[in-house]
Amino acid sequence: MSKTYPVSKSVKDTANLDENTFNKMYEDSINDPESFWATQASLQLDWIKKPTKINSCDMHEGKIEWFSDGQLNASFNCVDRYLNKPNEIAIIWESDDPSLSKKITYQELHD
Repeated sequence: MSKTYPVSKSVKDTANLDENTFNKMYEDSINDPESFWATQASLQLDWIKKPTKINSCDMHEGKIEWFSDGQLNASFNCVDRYLNKPNEIAIIWESDDPSLSKKITYQELHD
């Protein structure tokens, strides 16, 4: 048995997507995954060379490839592009010991 928990208004008001947009994106991802993921990759990542091959999958061989002919700089996409907000938290590290944690900014990652 599963439970459903309502989303608070404050969370809804600050969410990146409203429910209708999410549902439309979900449907697009199911109905046309190649186009959906090509669009997301184009919108969310900075490419050195944009991919033309989005997905190649051979489940019998256990071989799955995404964006195989594209080229990007992972460090740039994860860190450098956010250096315009250097003091924003990039990573919250929490140890197995609840008393130990660390917040790491984009500038600290860059340094």
